[in-house]
Order: sequence, then C-alpha cells, then structure tokens
Amino acid sequence: MDPIIRLACFILLLIGLTISNWFFIVVVPLFLVIFRCYCSFSSVLPLLMRLRWFFLSLLVLHAFHNLAVLIIIVLASHLLMFTTSIQQLVAALLWWLYPVKKLGFETERFAVRLSLIFETVESVQKLQVNPIKNITETVSNLFIQILDHAETTPLVSLEIAETKSPPVWQWIYPVLLMIGCLII
Repeated sequence: MDPIIRLACFILLLIGLTISNWFFIVVVPLFLVIFRCYCSFSSVLPLLMRLRWFFLSLLVLHAFHNLAVLIIIVLASHLLMFTTSIQQLVAALLWWLYPVKKLGFETERFAVRLSLIFETVESVQKLQVNPIKNITETVSNLFIQILDHAETTPLVSLEIAETKSPPVWQWIYPVLLMIGCLII
C-alpha cells in the first residue's frame, strides 16, 4: 500500500476510534489481524511497558474504553512506523501538505525537522538507563549521554523522493474507513 494511503488510513482510524464506540467494536478486530500480519505484539511490548503508569492513571480516572483506544493508537502508530520508512512517511506528509505549501508555508523545513526528530528519538531510545539509581542521577547521566551522542553523531543526508499520487484503486481503503466513521 502506498505511504500516502497508509497515512490517510492511520488518521481516519484515529478519528474513528475517538468518535464512535461501534467503530471500535467493528474495526479493531480487523486492525488487530492486520497488525499481527506485519508486526508482533512482542515488538511493541517495551513501548507499552513504558506507558504503564499513564495507562494506570487513565484506567483510574476515566474508563476502560479510553485505555483500550490508547493502546490501539499505540499499536497503529507502531504498525505505521514499522511498515513505512522515515523517508516514505515524510514524503507522504509533504504530499498531503502540498496545498499548504501553495499558501506560502515552508513544508520542506517541517519535513527536515520531523525527520530529525524521528532519527533522534530512535537513537536516544537506545541509550541505557539504569532504573535502580536515584532519579536525579539517572536524569543527569541521561542528559550527559544525549549531549555526547549529539556531539559525536555524524551528519547524515536524507533524500526525500518526489511522491506521485497513489493508484486510484488504493483510495478505496480510506474511503471505506471514512464511510465507517460516518455510518457506525
């Protein structure tokens, strides 16, 4: 599937999950099957474990449905990042932001900043944090590691290819999701 269509489906999935409980009941099982085809739940488990306190607070303050929606959103973003490279994702965003570029906004700057954020987050996540140490010592050591990493990381060029419009038949997926959002 074209990255432009993947991004559109991701956004429509987020909208559908937030506006309709029936959408959640109908679409989530299908999404979980698609997720399982491309990713494993063990690959997203560390991310979910990092969010455990946030999940607990949502469970206490709101309700189970909000927690389930957030978990599905995390799974959907993991699937999007797993199946789409940073270059493809940025190119798809530039394609979607083309009308904004015609209004005078600098979408290339946005694309460069976004790709730098993606690459930085990916590299910083690999830094080791010892959970047994005092929290202030841990944070200061992590800050030092991040500064060292920033100073020693070599410059990388990022090529973003011009994206053509996806094939017409692939627009069926977002259209079906949009109809599902409106009907269900």
